[in-house]
Amino acid sequence: MNDDVELREYQEGERVRGYLDDATALAFRQRFGKYVTLDFPTPANDAWTFKADGTVGYFPLDAERGVRVRPKVAVRNVVGMLARAYDLPVEILERSHDVDTLDDAFGYLAGHLARSVLKRTKRGLAKAYQPRHDNLPVVRGRIDVSAQVRRPIGTRFACHYQEHTFDIHDNRVLRWTLLYLSRARLRDPAVKGQVRLAQHTLAAVVAAVPVHPQDAVARYYDRLRQDYRSMHALCQLFLDHLTPTLHRGKAESMPLLIAMPALFERYVFAVLHEHLRRHWPDLRLCAQKHAPVTVGVSFKIDLVIQDASGRTLLVLDTKYKNHTTPSSQDVQQAVAYAERMGCEWAALVYPQTMGLEPFSIGRKQICCLGIDLASDVREAAAAFCAVVDGVLGDIDEGG
Repeated sequence: MNDDVELREYQEGERVRGYLDDATALAFRQRFGKYVTLDFPTPANDAWTFKADGTVGYFPLDAERGVRVRPKVAVRNVVGMLARAYDLPVEILERSHDVDTLDDAFGYLAGHLARSVLKRTKRGLAKAYQPRHDNLPVVRGRIDVSAQVRRPIGTRFACHYQEHTFDIHDNRVLRWTLLYLSRARLRDPAVKGQVRLAQHTLAAVVAAVPVHPQDAVARYYDRLRQDYRSMHALCQLFLDHLTPTLHRGKAESMPLLIAMPALFERYVFAVLHEHLRRHWPDLRLCAQKHAPVTVGVSFKIDLVIQDASGRTLLVLDTKYKNHTTPSSQDVQQAVAYAERMGCEWAALVYPQTMGLEPFSIGRKQICCLGIDLASDVREAAAAFCAVVDGVLGDIDEGG
């Protein structure tokens, strides 16, 4: 019997007092308190109250039960956002028709990575020369003279040499990610077996070295390593969203948690970046623009569009909210950003179409843009870019 707490983003749910003991509740709050608020029973409300924020996924309470937070958009569209945000191959989205839950999506992407790694190992992993220093029974490469003269006479030589090896960064990214996945919540036994097989295959020749998500994707892939591009993109996705939560040695210790507001911002950036590169090559898009205001005060603006001279044309603030009209706080924030960056236009970007005309506050022009995540994500992205083109055209006409 499924006794999980089922919620959607920003939704509340209750369970009777006997559902949890205090120790389990405290452990849950310690591990997941920043994602799911858990309030203890009170005389006014004799029940456990769970409240989800914008992070979706499965949060285990114990070995049998957990809190499952579902996205407010279709799971297939979440996969589409991930594919666009992390520059995954188009076929990943095209083959995701049977994905109905986040667990399905997690298993689908994990299985794709494992099969890609196994396919590459059959062809042969990438190799490169790596510098080594070791005490060897025979001379190899160059003798480390300074180290050699400081040691008593022996039968080994301190050598600097180059080794042609599989144990390089490209393969360590794969090994580290698969090691994470082998400890994660994978419900499909077939996918779990593929992940473990791929991980054990790499373990024979590649060391398990921690990799930061930002270091997972290389800047350049030569023609012999083109398939590494998509595998590394998947690795970055998993390393960004896999969260170690339980103590070492416990099974299924890493749930896949997706912060939807952060994913929405990254998705909007990816859509705009590609569109500007193709249609507005003289403009550049900056993400998380740091703008100091005064001592101890600064803004971190989600997205900024600038011309070739560095002049800011438009600031954009993503708002992962279901609003039919912008809130006063959102508008105030957009005006402050535009004022700080010295531009006349600011945009608020929502996960649904707003249908509002641009309006003025003093000399600032505020527009409300939307990407309709309830529809096909590719069609929604194209419609969003068309609206952005109109805004940029108005800015260009205004000088």
